[in-house]
Amino acid sequence: RDIKPANILLSGGHALVADFGIARAVTEAGGSRLTETGLSLGTPHYMSPEQASGSLEVDGRSDVYALGCVTYEMLVGEPPHSGPNAQAIIAKVLTQPVPSLREGRETVTPAMDAAVHKALSRLPADRYATAKQFGAALQGSTDTSISGVSYPGGVAAAPAAGDRRWKIGAIAMAVVALGAILLWAPWKGSSSSGPTDVYRLSVPTGPLAVAGHVASPALAISPDGSQLAYVAGTGSRGQIFVRHLGSGTATPVSGAENAFGPFFSPGGEWLAFVADGMLTKTRLSDGTVVVLTSAEEMHSASWTDDGTILMGAISDNQAGLSRISEDGGAPETVLPPADSLGFYLLYPTLLPGGDGVVFTSVNGSGLALGIWHLSLGTGELQRLVEGGGLARYLRTGHLLYNDTGGLYAVPFDPSEGVVTGVPMRVVRDALVDQPMEPSIAHFAVAGNGTLVYLANEEAAELEQQFVWVDRAGLEESIPFLSGPEADERIGAVFGPRLSHDSSRMVFWTADPAAQGASDGFDGAVWIADLARGTLVPMPRDSMENFWSAWTPDGEHVVSTGGGMSEDMSVALYSRRVDRVGPAVQRTDPSPSQWHQPYSFTADGSLLLFQQSEMGVGHDIWVLPWTGGGDPWPFLATPAEEYQPAISPDGRWLAYVSNESGEPEVYLTDFPDGDTRRLVSVGGGSSPAWTSDGRELVYRRPVGGQVATISVGVEANVGGIELGQAEELFRGPYMEAWIPFGRFYDMTPDGLRFFMTRAVEPGQSLDRVTVVLNWLD
Repeated sequence: RDIKPANILLSGGHALVADFGIARAVTEAGGSRLTETGLSLGTPHYMSPEQASGSLEVDGRSDVYALGCVTYEMLVGEPPHSGPNAQAIIAKVLTQPVPSLREGRETVTPAMDAAVHKALSRLPADRYATAKQFGAALQGSTDTSISGVSYPGGVAAAPAAGDRRWKIGAIAMAVVALGAILLWAPWKGSSSSGPTDVYRLSVPTGPLAVAGHVASPALAISPDGSQLAYVAGTGSRGQIFVRHLGSGTATPVSGAENAFGPFFSPGGEWLAFVADGMLTKTRLSDGTVVVLTSAEEMHSASWTDDGTILMGAISDNQAGLSRISEDGGAPETVLPPADSLGFYLLYPTLLPGGDGVVFTSVNGSGLALGIWHLSLGTGELQRLVEGGGLARYLRTGHLLYNDTGGLYAVPFDPSEGVVTGVPMRVVRDALVDQPMEPSIAHFAVAGNGTLVYLANEEAAELEQQFVWVDRAGLEESIPFLSGPEADERIGAVFGPRLSHDSSRMVFWTADPAAQGASDGFDGAVWIADLARGTLVPMPRDSMENFWSAWTPDGEHVVSTGGGMSEDMSVALYSRRVDRVGPAVQRTDPSPSQWHQPYSFTADGSLLLFQQSEMGVGHDIWVLPWTGGGDPWPFLATPAEEYQPAISPDGRWLAYVSNESGEPEVYLTDFPDGDTRRLVSVGGGSSPAWTSDGRELVYRRPVGGQVATISVGVEANVGGIELGQAEELFRGPYMEAWIPFGRFYDMTPDGLRFFMTRAVEPGQSLDRVTVVLNWLD
């Protein structure tokens, strides 16, 4: 144990004992933990005699001793024993009595001194048996004596009022700290082994790839709990490593250099993941790499004992649940999306017995609808939890899932596929990622009860920082859009679009609590005045509002709106920026269609938008904005076409397509569409034009970061000439590798870029919390 003041965190009257109960990973800790083969480990000032002597018989009473040391220091100002080095302190712990508290503060009562001295008894048998007993003794020590304990000192005069208040405050803090030791997973029921059987350790990993669009958790645990896999990088993908928890060695996985979504085979011999658009597996013993199937995405997966891999939403054409053999092949659909179910089906996990599957569904705007149970035998569906995110089954008969505020466990009968109780929060400090996904949490549970997760430490939250970046990569902060106050008010920001004079920006946020919304809908559009530093929310009209675009005159904003209708359709709405008058619906989508605005022609006569349809995919359509007329499809092929950007002269359309197997940026003439040119190489997304039409900018992933690429464009009588691609800058900026809106914008002259920095390098999440014996 390593209980000391630095590991007791007090906030709002509650205490958290950080680094509590760690009894392993000696090599991880640099020599400050419990014992291994008689080696004395811990912080000497707060180390019990049996711990200092290297005894193997160390139990919860050692924690009582450490808490006695902490209480002593809170009352006197220094620990019971001190010295010039660790050896001198340990010698005093083993040989010298603890000085009376009244030698350092004479206002301490005899009862209080006796209570602390009992906790600091040299023999464990003479101490309080539990922290609860020590806490009760402290609570009564201001006025009463402790029977059966001799007090080593004289009787003091009554304390002065100020000293008494200080003393009572110190006792209160000590009791709160004791309470933190006593809190232990009430949802599990009683256990004879007690809280000291559970161990927490923090495993350093280096920066983890949890920025931007994260389709799957950035970590996994092998079924036997011995191996931890994690994705290292500064973006949403990177190099996957496997670390044996019994050693300090992390090994890079072959074939997983630009990968995400790791998961283990049932026996732990193989690790599977998505790398460069392919579902791949690697044998960990010898590095053998086997490509299984194409997968643009993969929203978590489950490798079953019978050799089947269940996958969630591997592409927009296969947005439901699918499966393949562990030997590879073409994916087979298990459950397609449906109007009543959701646009994407994610995070499948097979239940004991092999018939039931638990998964999560989201709507067309990427927000969670619920956690479901599917019977593979009957096809029957049952919603288990409203909202929620990633869910995993526990052998205790619970579902563990993430939702706002941490991880929750709810009693669950896997044979019947029904929830049998009410949920209870069991982990408060789990990091819940920002959308685009339905607030996915990075956690996993092994069959032996080992829990691994990313902790939401204050210094390492996934905070967004909004910055201007010039063409050389130099950043300039935007204070009124970043920091705690902005985060509290607007939450996470998505889809920034600058007005044509760059004075204002429209964006949307998916945090209704931060907006003070009371209508139960997610998603709201805001207008930021960049010159004045002000923020104004657009009216919600009792509906979700998401991706937006400016009309060329800057008088209106067009937004994706709706999303809560029974048929899962999402239309386009326009609204005056001055907020006068109601929103006007501009498109009438069919069931399961979702419309998203992108780009106006310079004269404002046409709007190019993206139509997404369940089971069909993404296509580019044109809406006559002035003069009336029905929308018509411009690019609607079996491949995906999205993110249209019309050139300033209206002659060329840049867009993204996956026809080559991965997203690339293309150019085609408009409105005929007779010619086509490939612009990007090695992947590309989010094209945008400078106002003179002579430069096209796009983005692509490079080494776990996002690079911003410029291509010169020269139009002539014969068509168009493309210059050499030039990388302007790269960094840990957010980008959606799915067919949604841009996560950046640039000024018309192309000199400055508005970027969302997902994680500062100095504040990267760089460790995984491991809880051993969590289910015992």
